[in-house]
Amino acid sequence: MVIMLKAMSGPSLSNEQIYIKNYSWLTKALGEGECRRILNSESEIRVDDEKIYVSGKRVYENFRKEIILPATQQILNPRNVRYAKYSSNEQSNDLNNIARSIFYSENEDLLKTITLSDKSFVLKENQCNLNYTCVGSMTLLALDELIKVPGAVDNINTLTLIESDTENLKILLNIIDIEVFINMCAESQIGFHMIVEREKDILIEKVFKYYTEVMPCQLFRLSVIKEERLNPTLIALDSWIFSESGIGYRYFMSLGFTTDEINSIVNGSINYGRKSTYKHLRGGSIDDNKASEAIVVGSGPSLDKHIDWLVKNCNKFTIFASGSSVKALLKNSILCDFLVINERDEIVYDTLKEFNNEYSKLSEIPLICSDTVDPRIPPLFNQVIFFQRPKSSLCTLYSEYSYSILASSGPEAVNCSLETAYILGFKNILMLGCDFGATERAYPRSKDALKDVASRELNLPVMGNYGRTVFSQPSLLMVRDSIDSFATVFSDLKLTRSGEGVVLNKCKTIDILNKGISKNYVTGKQKVNSEVLLRHCITKNNTRDTKEKLSEYKMALTNYCENIISTVGAEVNWNIAFERTLTRYLCDSVKGENETFYDLTARRTMRYCVYHMLHTMFDNANSSEEFKNAKKEFAGSIKQIEGIILIILKAVEKYMEHSEPEMNDWSPKIIKKLMV
Repeated sequence: MVIMLKAMSGPSLSNEQIYIKNYSWLTKALGEGECRRILNSESEIRVDDEKIYVSGKRVYENFRKEIILPATQQILNPRNVRYAKYSSNEQSNDLNNIARSIFYSENEDLLKTITLSDKSFVLKENQCNLNYTCVGSMTLLALDELIKVPGAVDNINTLTLIESDTENLKILLNIIDIEVFINMCAESQIGFHMIVEREKDILIEKVFKYYTEVMPCQLFRLSVIKEERLNPTLIALDSWIFSESGIGYRYFMSLGFTTDEINSIVNGSINYGRKSTYKHLRGGSIDDNKASEAIVVGSGPSLDKHIDWLVKNCNKFTIFASGSSVKALLKNSILCDFLVINERDEIVYDTLKEFNNEYSKLSEIPLICSDTVDPRIPPLFNQVIFFQRPKSSLCTLYSEYSYSILASSGPEAVNCSLETAYILGFKNILMLGCDFGATERAYPRSKDALKDVASRELNLPVMGNYGRTVFSQPSLLMVRDSIDSFATVFSDLKLTRSGEGVVLNKCKTIDILNKGISKNYVTGKQKVNSEVLLRHCITKNNTRDTKEKLSEYKMALTNYCENIISTVGAEVNWNIAFERTLTRYLCDSVKGENETFYDLTARRTMRYCVYHMLHTMFDNANSSEEFKNAKKEFAGSIKQIEGIILIILKAVEKYMEHSEPEMNDWSPKIIKKLMV
């Protein structure tokens, strides 16, 4: 017996007719090429009673029992990805005090002591807007039945189908009428989206981009249901969604921090506002790539074992020291070719200043750094080359230097070292001390690395590159993931690593301490003169006055705050259309012909706090009265944050008016005194 599907209107169709109808509709909706890509299976599908056959082989005995029932149970009790929310019992109303507290602070919690972080708001949870991520096509069979039951899907906001098995998708399209299903979703005001991709890494990136660039508000609570039978690609995707460095943590980190963005704008404005000029990073090429190789040095514990090898061979390689690793090198008389840093923390300046007093040769090393570093750092060095961080607010405020943007420039200095070496022309890079974990928790970094940096709590056991367990933390796994992603995009880059640490998928592991391996590796290598590498870097003054830029930015900030308050105020409830509208206040790229880079700078500055406040508002949407109160508090919170930022910027402008051209007297204390 062949199952017959009764569409919402029209005659009953056989399974073969359903598939033909689906293919025709998808061709019109997606285009012939895309339809062929997602339905390129040659398998013959047959549905007989509740049995499913693929190319004559029975794959399901009773699809209602094996597919629909388990999926329905998951719909009722899904696994959820949710962000943490924050509350505060001690909320300050003095904007000047808050401004002084967050200036040059790493404590983002200070900006969470706003009205919408009151416990009465934070403790609530939205039960009316569910966003389902459906891993595997067969999950839609349960939803196809559920959507036909009056009132059963009233609380569903969106459905996102994720598939990597085109044969599985073909089975689904032999059973349900996808056009009818999507029409029913539309009638129920349910958003529907489908992502189909065979290759694991590409699928993960597509899923990440959809949720973070198209529908970021769905991550307030992402409810995941999955098929009982998943192929390896979907198993990997499901694991990634819930992993320590998965979709939630990665998006959280990509938002930046409002405190960090404000301080970066201040630092960058001082760095660019000085009358002296610095170089800006620009790509080049190396004549002999085979003979020329770079070494990127991190501060992982394995560096200590490789110091003696570096002492013997440092004259044959161009060495990029990443952040705190520079102390280990200079202590052993290894003068690296470049020091690369990207952190804006005040503690980086303090440690470098102290270290400079101990090792005078530090100032002789060319510094390659983010334009957001503490303005007191560049004067410590004889030669400074700036790069820009692609997601930072400062990058868009000073968009005339966009040629110096690194691909990711983080999250750590080692990422910047790797990307800088590649941009300057190196296609072969050896990584030492780049462990992203440790074999011993009590030994998290090189013993000779700079100590006054962020502590590492390695409490996450993961598989190491030698097949043994090593210990890491989510932030270090993000560093690893960023390197893997960079090496995937720039496929001509060849990475080699010596030392035990977290697995790097795009990197070959060798034991450079093995005499035979070392001899073969070192033979024929030659160092490239640093001036040759920097010959394409540009020395350039600002095209516009820093004060003028800050003035334009303040106007854009005010417009952003007014617009989002107006948008939120016009809504009577939380819905899919509202979520889509909110995306433009959270995205990190220019949208629309009339937007300027100042508009984007304002959005990047605000979006971290805005995202958290929208999350709380989302959870206060169970009733119209709750939602009304949350909207009012949201507007007040936005105005508070705007006021805090304007206080800081006004103090910076006052300082610039009265300082000497080089602004060498700059310090956080001076700015704080001007915040009145």
